[in-house]
Amino acid sequence: MVQVQLRSAARSVPARLAALSWCAWALVASPGAATEAPLADAAKARAWDQVGALLAEGAAVDQTQGDGATALHWAAYWGEESVLQALVEADATVNAANEYGATPLWAACATGQSAAVERLLTAGADPNLGLSSGETLLMRCAHTGSTDGVRALLAQGADIDAAEPERGQTALMRAVASGHEAVTGLLLEAGADFAARTRVVQQLRGTAELSTTSPQGSTYFEAGGFTALLFAARHGDLASARWLLDAGAPIDDPGADGNTPLVLAAMSGHETLARYLLERGADPNSDGAGYTGLHAAALRRLPALMADLLARGADPNRPLVKSTPVPRWTYQYIFTHREKGATPLLLAAKYLEPNMVRLLAEYGAHVLQPMDDGTTPLMAAVGL
Repeated sequence: MVQVQLRSAARSVPARLAALSWCAWALVASPGAATEAPLADAAKARAWDQVGALLAEGAAVDQTQGDGATALHWAAYWGEESVLQALVEADATVNAANEYGATPLWAACATGQSAAVERLLTAGADPNLGLSSGETLLMRCAHTGSTDGVRALLAQGADIDAAEPERGQTALMRAVASGHEAVTGLLLEAGADFAARTRVVQQLRGTAELSTTSPQGSTYFEAGGFTALLFAARHGDLASARWLLDAGAPIDDPGADGNTPLVLAAMSGHETLARYLLERGADPNSDGAGYTGLHAAALRRLPALMADLLARGADPNRPLVKSTPVPRWTYQYIFTHREKGATPLLLAAKYLEPNMVRLLAEYGAHVLQPMDDGTTPLMAAVGL
């Protein structure tokens, strides 16, 4: 039943499994199959005339399909307001939950049916009755970008800062990660906590640095600790970043890996947002992750950002002090173990970016400063 776009950055694993399982049931169950829930089956198939006829015949309104979904779930899911109203008037249970804890109100939020959200709330639906995985209704409405749905939930007392237990994500984080800046603004105006963080977890990642405790070159790193502003930086959401900064979010607050919003935006290739963060006062020399915005600008080929960083006092001679921890197989932009000690100029030379090399040199970069293994910028430029 849950036919909505999945976005890993904004959805917990239990919620994804619940959505996928419900969707699979909807696809496998034939609309014409004989079941003990003809009313729910007709609503699922959008056979609204049949639904009306069954109601007129006195069909049980709360009959459930195999996963616990009722006709009211499907009317809410499809946003069929007249049928939803008829079911409510027939005393359908507004807080009926399927096996994943999804109520008709959750189904309405999942598909952005704001009118259905409002009608169900008026009928007594619980605004805080989320999935068994911990995802709240407010998170789901925020994820789908339903401003009217979010507004209606808040008006009925939805917990604005509730966090799902697996990763600690909130409705505000979901809105930002999904690119719904209007919902971001609405939540912040309603008092959402911009300082809330996701859980910090230990992740095993590759480093290429062999040791007695890591013979394969892997070790555990802290990950997570993301604020809403860090989600904006990772996804390049300038509008949400503006909302968050205007609300008072600290501009240089890092995640568990030490990346600040500026460096994360640069590493993610979001030049416009990174330049905006600089304009708002971000530290051009932040290097808690082991590299600076200048290193990221060289890696991602962001010349305008590099110029802005240098103009605002970025140190062109700061070395890269550690490589990027990554999964075993990755298509991410990374700094390798061999590049430790590299300056932004050396990286620009390695990546054959003469204009960047020239710009860095103009701001005082040392053209002979080597990496830790002794490789100089000239050697890097010729592929040594």
